[in-house]
Amino acid sequence: IMAILPEVPSIREPFDTIVHLAGKAHVVPKTEKEKASFYTINEDGTKALLKAFDKNSESLKTVVFASTIAVYGRSTGEGLSEATTLSPDTPYGRSKLAAEKAVEEWCTLREIRYFNLRLPLIVGKNPPGNLDRMVKAIEKGWYLRIRNNHARKSMVLATDVAALISDLPGKKSGSYNLSDGYHPTFAQVESALEIAAGNSINFSVPYRLIKMLAKLGDVLSLAGLRIPVNTDSLSKLTNPLTVDDGRAVAELNWKPRPVLPALEKCLEK
Repeated sequence: IMAILPEVPSIREPFDTIVHLAGKAHVVPKTEKEKASFYTINEDGTKALLKAFDKNSESLKTVVFASTIAVYGRSTGEGLSEATTLSPDTPYGRSKLAAEKAVEEWCTLREIRYFNLRLPLIVGKNPPGNLDRMVKAIEKGWYLRIRNNHARKSMVLATDVAALISDLPGKKSGSYNLSDGYHPTFAQVESALEIAAGNSINFSVPYRLIKMLAKLGDVLSLAGLRIPVNTDSLSKLTNPLTVDDGRAVAELNWKPRPVLPALEKCLEK
């Protein structure tokens, strides 16, 4: 909201910590206006929030920003560290990286600790995005399993992230990857979601067939039709993408729990 106000109001009350979790995500932009909205909300919104504290930053000790592993711009890779080149290739990733830089610059100038937490897929109750779509598809009985899909994905429990945030004051500033440290395979996640959804996955297809369907999806999308799979979404489903959270473990005392055992409970309605 602050990003679209003609003037950013000053926050007069004393605060010692800002936890910035707001942002635009889980949307694939189709127009230039939709692309621009990522920057308006994620980048300009973050700058507006910080500007609101310009005249009242003396009491601030910590700023926490929920970022994303999309800042690396990688659709595949294993063990990506904070030293991995930052090359986001989507409005979401670029706007989040711009917000990270704004947080770092603003806090460094004022000698305030900052933490840009680069998050993978987050698991919790009523999850948004792809995880929610997977659960609904399994519940309705029309989810297609890709056979022998053993691509690993980094995930993290929302409750673990919340616990870390409450323990950040006094820790070393910087940007940190977070994950559960286990990186379950897609097949393992599907099996866990079957239990969570209370329904079995009845259909499975070989990769060659789903690849053909994805190419057809590319053609149909050019015609403006909404399709469940294309080559981009198939790549995300079948390529490994994991991050190394070793720095958070060493410097933030990050102690994550494996996602899989908690997945069923987290997705309870």
